[in-house]
Amino acid sequence: EAICDREYTARYVAAVGRSRALLEREFQRRGISYVPTRANFVLARFGSRSRAAAVRDALRARGILARDRSSDIPGAVRFTLGTPSQTRRLLQALDEIL
Repeated sequence: EAICDREYTARYVAAVGRSRALLEREFQRRGISYVPTRANFVLARFGSRSRAAAVRDALRARGILARDRSSDIPGAVRFTLGTPSQTRRLLQALDEIL
């Protein structure tokens, strides 16, 4: 049903685009390496596998879920894009733990 609702889909795509731009801009500002994308997620690199797991676990303790993708790319964490306010919450949490 959501896919058939063009207005909803357009709003969702726009929100994801704003969140992606915000997250990429703030990763650059913080010196966090990431893989540029047009998808609904951003893959960031935190160095080692253990550091990626530590970031994932610290975020989880704050109620934010992220995927440790170190099995594919050592040190990588995948962040699914949400709303801009959710992205700001993620960035605040990263500032606390990094």
